[in-house]
Amino acid sequence: MARRNNRMVIGTEEWKEVIRSGAGQLGVSLSRSAVDQFAVHARELLLWNSKINLTAITEPLAVAVKHYIDAVAPADLIPPQARLIDIGSGGGFPGIPLKIMKPSLSLTIIDAARKKVSFLNQAGRTLHLKDYRVFHMRIERFRNAEDILRSRQAIDPAKPPRSSVPFADALGAFDVVISRALAPLDEYLALALPFIAEKGLILALKGRISETELATARRVLTAIRPAWPTKSREPELTVRRYRLPLFESARSIVAVKFR
Repeated sequence: MARRNNRMVIGTEEWKEVIRSGAGQLGVSLSRSAVDQFAVHARELLLWNSKINLTAITEPLAVAVKHYIDAVAPADLIPPQARLIDIGSGGGFPGIPLKIMKPSLSLTIIDAARKKVSFLNQAGRTLHLKDYRVFHMRIERFRNAEDILRSRQAIDPAKPPRSSVPFADALGAFDVVISRALAPLDEYLALALPFIAEKGLILALKGRISETELATARRVLTAIRPAWPTKSREPELTVRRYRLPLFESARSIVAVKFR
């Protein structure tokens, strides 16, 4: 597909077709209603972006490709009805596009910026999203929280966890933890591990990723063994590399699956 000109407008059929065809190149099928909802979200995103800093990507073609096509690239890895948490979502990526295309997902979003949380709440109302929660908090508060990492070994789903840490009820509660370009992979895994359920999946949407970063991440997984979901065996770490349509930007999806 040849690169289009930059004169398209968000929400037009041309803009929507870029998303549909580009996602198709990555093996992702999108319904017309889903792409219509993407347009609603994109308009709201850019409206708010004129007041608060949500995204540096504002040109319509780039928004279509670098936000929406990029966000749905891991869709085939996420099972229907999964409990999904998006850490550091910013303008709602990748969580909101994934929720739109898979309405059965239970979506929780965390972001550290209060103004972004206000936007994410408004976006949920505008899009009429169900089973959707947004929390204002710094995920880094869990960094090095060894008591939390270790306590998940004894979590009883029938009882509230005994912890003074905010959001403690989310420990071990999610089937999928996802984030886009949040932190170096080893740091992200340490932040994501407290939330993943048994047989869960951690997804990191990255740009180009080196073998050095992957090797460091594997060492971290071994080093913080107590944080693994109860009874899990050695997790499987895989990488899917691809290029975004039109822009040819290198992208990677790192998946850590607990078995």
